[in-house]
Amino acid sequence: MQGTLDHPDEAGLSSVEIVLVVLAGLILLAAAIVVYQKFQKDNELSDALSGLQLLTAGIEQEYRGQSAYTGLTPTLVINAHLAPSSFVSGTSLQNPWGGAGSVLVAPATQGYDITFSSVPQYGCEALGKQNMGDLLSVTINGTALTPNTGTPPDPANVDGACTSGTNTLVWNIN
Repeated sequence: MQGTLDHPDEAGLSSVEIVLVVLAGLILLAAAIVVYQKFQKDNELSDALSGLQLLTAGIEQEYRGQSAYTGLTPTLVINAHLAPSSFVSGTSLQNPWGGAGSVLVAPATQGYDITFSSVPQYGCEALGKQNMGDLLSVTINGTALTPNTGTPPDPANVDGACTSGTNTLVWNIN
């Protein structure tokens, strides 16, 4: 019976081989994390975009034939099921990033406002460029951007208004 000591080249993995195996595993793990984070961001953006479309369509349907959006509040939006369930947290509206959401009759203007707070930069840049039906303006961190009728806001202006921290967006829709 021969033992491993008789053949040292068959004794197992060398320390260099172990380091290489561990390094390869770490590289694969890092790649998996990056792919997962991208998937998560894409999913949040998809939820936000489709949710905003459903929200505006629900409001438009609810107020069809009315001359104003009288009585439009987050409570009405929740109770009338105008927002997707992912935008509702108890008795409050929220966005996919967990920030506060709001829907109110626009003061001193026409239409209504949808507000999202605590939106990360990638969400701000994507959502700020959307043409939301009869969009009158989008305000990003206090900077009002008014698009031409029927077009989304200028991408360069949106990117310039979004910060690397969290952002607040207000869409004024007619």
